[in-house]
Amino acid sequence: MNKHFDVIVAGMGIVGMAHAYTAARKGMRVLVVDTEHQASGASVRNFGFITLTGQEEGKPWQYARRSVDIWRSVARQASIQIDQTGACFVAKCKESSDLLEAYARSKSGEACRILGKNELQDMCGGNFSEEIEKALFSPHELRVNPREAIPKMRQWLTNHLGVEFQTNTHVNRLGKGWVETTQGTLHAERIYLCMGDRLRELCPEVWQRRKLQICSLQMLKLSPPGIRLPFPVLSDLSLIRYPGFAGMQESRALSDALERNFAVHLKHGIHLIIVQDQDGSLIIGDSHAYGDQALPFQNEQVDKLLLSTFRELLPGVETEVCERWMGSYVCAEDGIAFSEEINEGVYAIEITTGAGMSLAFGLAEEVLNHSI
Repeated sequence: MNKHFDVIVAGMGIVGMAHAYTAARKGMRVLVVDTEHQASGASVRNFGFITLTGQEEGKPWQYARRSVDIWRSVARQASIQIDQTGACFVAKCKESSDLLEAYARSKSGEACRILGKNELQDMCGGNFSEEIEKALFSPHELRVNPREAIPKMRQWLTNHLGVEFQTNTHVNRLGKGWVETTQGTLHAERIYLCMGDRLRELCPEVWQRRKLQICSLQMLKLSPPGIRLPFPVLSDLSLIRYPGFAGMQESRALSDALERNFAVHLKHGIHLIIVQDQDGSLIIGDSHAYGDQALPFQNEQVDKLLLSTFRELLPGVETEVCERWMGSYVCAEDGIAFSEEINEGVYAIEITTGAGMSLAFGLAEEVLNHSI
């Protein structure tokens, strides 16, 4: 391939797709290259949950707000099914209730509202535990099936925005205006490396200097239980993992209560999220283990804790595990994302939280606006 492009994007996960979309919308000639034949990393191993509520104030919240809007537009144009809308954060203890009440009153909680026990049960067919006294409902969120959404987005970018894809192509070296790959040397004015954990191979100095790590997650798919959840559901354990909640004064009391009652869950970084596919199956997770690489070994105790937490929230729901897998994402000690120019016109880009689906489009707009 001897063509010259305006932009080359390395990586066809959601961060790479977002940068390709943004560049193509600006009228640029875009090529996306990837080592794999299809996306198989963090972007297709997650919940497909695009979240605004609970994001940290400032840029993260702004990225998420913009990403939700773009996802709505792209989903409509690319025939990507939005499986669920909104989100429900449930409270099983007074400390959780106090935190959710405070969030609903805050600026970030605009348009969110508190649901009482009866209203929550009515919305979800009476399937929740009677111990849940209230919940916070947010109307902002979207949920897509990432295994279907990412391939559909790729097809739409090709057919409607003229983005070209070159798969089975490994990036070996690069410099100003060029990328040397296993399929030959490619040329472009701007190069965006959206490679997730593969950035470590190409740019080890960036990886080491920013003290990047891999967070590994355990995920489960449950057989259709015959119920329909209109929105994703998050438990008390989730609240302290979302900066928008964790940064509030009321979160201290919740953290103390969870330490007393859920020490083992916290040790494994467990917080329960439940989403539902169109066929009725449920995706639940996850856990958090940090290290220099993503190991393939699953901890059975973690799966049992996830399932027991699920059954405590939905005690009458009959289902069984039909899939298990490990997810992973790049993480950092601080910050939620970065874009670093490592050579003239060459940028290393990472979202360093598990919120790639939620932040990627907003981040991509900022990166393109500042780099072109």
